[in-house]
Amino acid sequence: MRLGGGPTVNMEVSAVAAAPHRELRVIGTGGCLVMGGGYANEVLWSTGRPTGDPERVPFETNMPLFDELRAFVEHLVGGPPPMSNLDDAIAQMRIIDDVHTLAARQVPGVRFGGW
Repeated sequence: MRLGGGPTVNMEVSAVAAAPHRELRVIGTGGCLVMGGGYANEVLWSTGRPTGDPERVPFETNMPLFDELRAFVEHLVGGPPPMSNLDDAIAQMRIIDDVHTLAARQVPGVRFGGW
């Protein structure tokens, strides 16, 4: 899938895996960044060269909803504006809608929604 002239994206989503597994993998010309799971506190960085193990890059983490709510409340009392705006949210919803449309074309009879 191509994101509006931006990067090409490959998304794999499945609810029928043998075991629950979440992973974010970003592959670029300089290497690969992997975050394993929704509660990870580090990413693995690999340049793709045979130089040994990937570099572990730790980061501070909180529950995402907590961070969003804290930022919203801080904005209400005069803090910085949100990192994304309504246009960003609409663009994200269009991408999700496109993914649903493409998936339904690939697998006849598949129905999305109900949440």
